[in-house]
Amino acid sequence: MTKNASQSGVLAERYSIFMGMADEQDIVKKERLLAIALLLFVITFTILDIFEDLQEGSTPLHVASEIGVVGLCLIACIYLWRRVVGAWASNSLMLRSQLSSLREDAQQWKTQNAALASGLSQAIEKQLDEWGLSNAEKEVSFALIKGLSFKEIAVLRHTSEHTTRQQAATIYRKSGLEGRAHLAAFFLEDLLVITPRS
Repeated sequence: MTKNASQSGVLAERYSIFMGMADEQDIVKKERLLAIALLLFVITFTILDIFEDLQEGSTPLHVASEIGVVGLCLIACIYLWRRVVGAWASNSLMLRSQLSSLREDAQQWKTQNAALASGLSQAIEKQLDEWGLSNAEKEVSFALIKGLSFKEIAVLRHTSEHTTRQQAATIYRKSGLEGRAHLAAFFLEDLLVITPRS
């Protein structure tokens, strides 16, 4: 495995761990918020029961026990809420750190592979010249290879979507390719080698 492929694997692994941790913590937060909601329901129900008990003349001990339940539920709600807020803050800090690390890795990958990208761009440009494409058609070709939609290409080039579609059709005709997927595959197919897992 090459150094670049190894770094890409590490980047993908970090992203996977990053997303997995976020999902796990999200589940815990949702469970805590559900517990808070249930406790608030118990508090509301108990307060209503206290008022009813007072109107019916219940014993002070019974009312005091219900007030104790309300107090304990409030303490539990406050505790859970503080844990949720703490988890949000901790999660936010961790996510920022992970995102920063992912951005650094992506930038490092771009820097290390700038020569390869430049060489690929030059090779694509040479092939587009061989097909006899105009400068406008070359711009559209690069945008299509990058995966931009016709609408995005039109906005980027300050033209209509109809013009962009016509230019794409001309590109496909001149190149002898059937469409966008074949255009991208023409240039990228041999670069993306599938290696069987052992």
